[in-house]
Amino acid sequence: MAMEPAAYRDALPRVYGALLAHHGRPTEIQLAAAAPLLAGRDAMLCAPTAAGKTVAYIAPLVERLATGGAGPARILVVSPTRALVNDLHRRLAPRLATCGVEVGRWTGDHHDGGRLHEVSILTPEGLDSRLSRAPASLRQVGALVLDELHVLDGSARGDQLRVLVQRLRTERGPGAPPLQVVAARATVPELDEVAGRYLRDPEIVVVGARRTVKARVTETDGPEAVREVLLTHVRQGFRKVLLFCNRRDEVESISRHLAGRPPFGHAVFAHHGSLARAVRLDAERRFAKAPTGLCVCTSTLELGVDIGDVDLVVLLGVPPDVASLLQRVGRGGRRRSENHAVGLVAGAFEAASLRTLLHAQREGLWMAAPRPFRAGVLVQQAVSILQGRKSRTVDAGALHRRLPPDLAASWSA
Repeated sequence: MAMEPAAYRDALPRVYGALLAHHGRPTEIQLAAAAPLLAGRDAMLCAPTAAGKTVAYIAPLVERLATGGAGPARILVVSPTRALVNDLHRRLAPRLATCGVEVGRWTGDHHDGGRLHEVSILTPEGLDSRLSRAPASLRQVGALVLDELHVLDGSARGDQLRVLVQRLRTERGPGAPPLQVVAARATVPELDEVAGRYLRDPEIVVVGARRTVKARVTETDGPEAVREVLLTHVRQGFRKVLLFCNRRDEVESISRHLAGRPPFGHAVFAHHGSLARAVRLDAERRFAKAPTGLCVCTSTLELGVDIGDVDLVVLLGVPPDVASLLQRVGRGGRRRSENHAVGLVAGAFEAASLRTLLHAQREGLWMAAPRPFRAGVLVQQAVSILQGRKSRTVDAGALHRRLPPDLAASWSA
């Protein structure tokens, strides 16, 4: 049962002012998640984009674990990409510092001198590195958060994460309190099945209905046709536009063609994985601050990097699947009940494909094929375990002990 706002404030005396006071009142997901998280339960939190999931998990966990007297427990937050790790750190570190909680990072770019802070944000690879090189330091961890889990689940990195969660549980040693594992995701198919892969006896918290997607599919041919579509929508009042491409060369050609010309002039920004990190961060910052502008990107901006409010999402070509479609159109209209999107396709086949994905999204159909566990992940884990050992061998039993219970039951030692 969701807490009342007054009870929520009373339950979080140390962190409420830092994390929630300037927001007016807690959101629906924050009120619904508080009780199970404060009780130490595993939980999966599902809510639409911009619903406040980050504060929904971090506020109760910090209140319960990181501010509780001598020897506070540590909290690990696993996020899929370095960009998301940096974005979470930027948003949380200054706010939690006001209540005496330090936030660190562990990625290929940031190592914090090997120190584990009260809250440490890291990629799955960062967690793997810590488990291999300094497992004893992780015995202080009281909670593990799997942020944006839908991005990883079903992939090889998701299979790796399943094993890492179990490895972290086993590293805590006998007599240690159970590790609390919390997952946060924006999309909601197969909740029980996904939760069972990572969590133990979880509370599943789902709030918010799917927002309506108002989408038009238009056949276009070339950058000038794209510009004409943008001109039309700017005349209709759309001022901040996010344009998704499926290839990096499309990002470059479209952004070059539109830069310096109406309707956005020099407020045209490019964003893809081959650009230097400083260039990507500058594009994110400038687009977020611009009163009107266009950001042309690949899937790099599908996820929750903060780029401010977006009025319109344009899809150049067909997204790879329904989940990707949802992530892309979900970046627009974050504060409204409906999203506006335009699909620009090259011919009848692409038009039919995109309309099929849009229909599946409206009907709640995910069209996702079952993905079996990739046994090759165990080879990678064997190498990871060897990094923390003086011996040069890993026996089958050592790997078997690190398998999640459902896999351990079906794989022999």
